[in-house]
Parts: sequence; C-alpha cells; structure tokens
Amino acid sequence: MVIHIVATIDLSPKKMANRRIIDAVLSSSDNEDFFVHRRPKFVRRRLDHFEEFDNIAFPARFRLSKESVYEVLQHIRHELEHRREQNHVISPMNQLLLTLRFYATGTHLISAGDFSGVSKTSAHRIVHKVTAAIA
Repeated sequence: MVIHIVATIDLSPKKMANRRIIDAVLSSSDNEDFFVHRRPKFVRRRLDHFEEFDNIAFPARFRLSKESVYEVLQHIRHELEHRREQNHVISPMNQLLLTLRFYATGTHLISAGDFSGVSKTSAHRIVHKVTAAIA
C-alpha cells in the first residue's frame, strides 16, 4: 500500500522530517518490522535531605528549622501523599523540601529538581502541588 501526499505546504524542517517518517511507514510492506528506539528510562537517586543535613546546615539550605518543616508537613501530608504506591514515588517530605528549596533560593525549577533528584517537569508539578496545599 502506497500513500503519497500530493499537496506540499511550506513546512518547517522538523515537520518535513516527521512527514518523511509517516510516508515511509505508510508506504512500507506488511512484511517489514519497524522498531521505535526510545530512550531508556532513567531514575535518579534521591537523597533524604531531612536526615542528611544537621540542625545547622538544614536551615541554611531550606530557610526553616527541621522542627518547623516537620510541623508544616503534618498539616499538609494528606494532600501530598499518593493514592497508590507506584515505582519511585516522591515522599511528601521530599516534595515539601524541594518546594522549600525552590522558595529559599529563587532558582529555576531545573536546579531545584537536580538538588532533589527529579526532572524539571516533576519539580514543576511538585512545587504547584505543595504551594496549593500550603495556601
């Protein structure tokens, strides 16, 4: 089965590349196998910053004492817990610490995520979720 697209529109290079892939897939015979190569799943190692830092170093990084952080966590824990246990869930404590680190440093989400061992996308979701829980 061969399908050709007759109308040609001025497309960006990325769209043209996608169009070539679509054309190749649609014009192939059923006997050919196509494999999509995906990036391997990457899970970063997450540290427990609450236990890692002592009572002097902790406030320097998060702008609150351990006792204050623990008290805030007790008020919002139920909003941060996951409904189901999945692989590599981020604990409510680590979610709160990531958000506090973001607030304390005023850095970019990618920096806060790197500090906590999560992606920029996860850091964004966590900061919004914790902010809503605190508010």
